[in-house]
Amino acid sequence: MLFKQIEQVNALQQALGKGTDSVLLEKFFYALMPMEMRTSLDTETLKQFFVLFLHAVKRDRMRKEGDLFFKQENARVMAVLSGAEPPLQKQIDERLEQQGYLAHRWVHFSLEVSDEAYAGYLLLSEEKAEQERFVDAVRDLL
Repeated sequence: MLFKQIEQVNALQQALGKGTDSVLLEKFFYALMPMEMRTSLDTETLKQFFVLFLHAVKRDRMRKEGDLFFKQENARVMAVLSGAEPPLQKQIDERLEQQGYLAHRWVHFSLEVSDEAYAGYLLLSEEKAEQERFVDAVRDLL
């Protein structure tokens, strides 16, 4: 499994290009939970999730306040929250677990960058109604 994770990080690095902060990329990758999903997700999904995370980090540096960023696509929806302190992260995790999403269909991370806490959530689903419930579950706690 470790070898597969290294392969996945390398593939992600290649997909993102040379200008990517490799340390931040590795922190992001190894923060993904459940850890089995690190090797199960395709490179494009990981890339889009990381790019949304980077967008949140860059926007937060300019504005110095928390915000919520969403990206909804055909087979997935993702959210990244800046200013996500541990109690809020725990509430969101519990809410999403109550929704009954199977472990192989949703991924989350918690990461600190420049003293700012970030949390990310990804649901793999083609059903728009399920994607909307996912978004609402995160948004309602803010």
